[in-house]
Amino acid sequence: MLTSEVMGLAVLAVSWATALMVMLDLLIDFRALGARAKALRGRVLQATVGEKTLGFHEVEQRVRQFEVPKPAFALFDRAHRWSLTGGPVTAGTEPLEVVPAPGAEVWPELGAQQAQPVDPSLLKASAGPKGALRVVRTELSPGTTVFLAGTREGATLRTELASLVEPLSWLRSRRTLVLGLIALDLAWASAGTAVALWPPVFGLVSKLGAAVLLGHFLGITPLAVLVREKCRWPSLAFVQGEKPLPAAPPQPQA
Repeated sequence: MLTSEVMGLAVLAVSWATALMVMLDLLIDFRALGARAKALRGRVLQATVGEKTLGFHEVEQRVRQFEVPKPAFALFDRAHRWSLTGGPVTAGTEPLEVVPAPGAEVWPELGAQQAQPVDPSLLKASAGPKGALRVVRTELSPGTTVFLAGTREGATLRTELASLVEPLSWLRSRRTLVLGLIALDLAWASAGTAVALWPPVFGLVSKLGAAVLLGHFLGITPLAVLVREKCRWPSLAFVQGEKPLPAAPPQPQA
């Protein structure tokens, strides 16, 4: 029989099950970020790319044109690809030769990727049923400051990672973000439980607690998904979004 007591206990159980599953899921990301930081610690150096492009990163996107809620290009990521080709760099005053290790990664800077404009020539094709394709390309070009992680072999650096963002700082910021959401998750569920059990149980205050728990159930999972997306390695980060359509050319006066 679905009495108020049974329904209240069900809401309480579901909320805490959700809280614990979200926490455990986030801890997986926290451990992965920590393991990557440990593997890189003491092995990252800052360098300037020499006369040869060191590598590239690309995100292939489908571009579609929408009119609602406002005219805009909508961008959808299709594939990520990168290549570290190697070449000369200068670390401080020391010249080094970068040689890519198997499986070497290239980490671009997300803000720079998102800032790349959509070519106005895609306006017509993007309005079609299949949309248009474009590539967001980032090059480790001559003169660029990069962060390299690898193994030194004399004047050669066998490189596992070439990044445009400082990798250890990026990893620390993402671990802090994960810990913040874990704290919010547990505090939200705990606060809702404390209010829901406020005497008299199923009184006005108790019902407000049930509303807090319901809000936790509905809200914490989207937040966890958002944080997980932000914790994707920069080589696989989502660039998708929206861009305004190019301004229409002025009409000639009659």
